[in-house]
Amino acid sequence: MDFNISRRYLLILGILPMLGGVFNDPVAQKNKEGNLLFDEGNYDEALNRYQEAQSEAPNAPQLHYNVGNALYKKGRFPEALQEFSKAASAGNQDLAAKAHFNTGNSYFRMQKFQEAVDFYEKSLEINPEDKEAKINLELALQKLNEQQKQENQEDGEGENQKGEKEESDEGEENKDSEEEKKE
Repeated sequence: MDFNISRRYLLILGILPMLGGVFNDPVAQKNKEGNLLFDEGNYDEALNRYQEAQSEAPNAPQLHYNVGNALYKKGRFPEALQEFSKAASAGNQDLAAKAHFNTGNSYFRMQKFQEAVDFYEKSLEINPEDKEAKINLELALQKLNEQQKQENQEDGEGENQKGEKEESDEGEENKDSEEEKKE
């Protein structure tokens, strides 16, 4: 009987330090703080927390993904693309699908619709049931089609009206709202 009790105590004493490491993990704590700040819309501070965690765990795919999300929310799309690429290449299929989806969103916001289409398709290859990726793919295809038509019209006008000054209608808003996409 005494032997069983002492074994239990030894087992508990052996596990406690490991549990303490989990609960006191500074990387996990900073990531959690970053997530809370992100959820509150405080993207600057969230980015700071994620980057602090990243300095201690530079190869953590989830941190690359979170840094990418914060950069995306701040409108820093080229930098977000780099982080999403690192997250996608880590081997976790679920994370890769999400990173490809957000890469597509970044390209969409940069009005690089062909690239957006490519990454929404990559996301759907991994997760074919993702409704938001399907919606965003359709929207990106629509925008790509509009962009190509506009380029073709501009090319045609340039050939037919050489010497005339072209006017731009940059002030007009597109009727398709970007709010339809998941961010």
